[in-house]
Amino acid sequence: MAQDASPAASPDADEGAFLFVMSGTSGSLDGDTLTLEDLPDRLKQSPDALGRVLSSGELSIKRAARTIEDALIRRALEKTGGNRTAAARLLEISHRALLYKIKDYNVG
Repeated sequence: MAQDASPAASPDADEGAFLFVMSGTSGSLDGDTLTLEDLPDRLKQSPDALGRVLSSGELSIKRAARTIEDALIRRALEKTGGNRTAAARLLEISHRALLYKIKDYNVG
């Protein structure tokens, strides 16, 4: 059985790699790692949650805040190795509030 020959993605290209592949854009890759430079310009912009919300044209403050809050919670949990008490401290919210938000956003 043949192994999957899909290229690896560097961390800076991770956000847009799926969109790049799904967009049908064909490009030549140097080597076997998809880098940020391999992506089209439209996918190089704003890989973070705030940038995605602002560039999407979204006008609902509630929907935009949810997207950003979800991203911040995930980032805090990643930074603390999943320690919810430490993540709550980083986010400057109560531990209980974080637990509700984790459930609400279906995180982890």
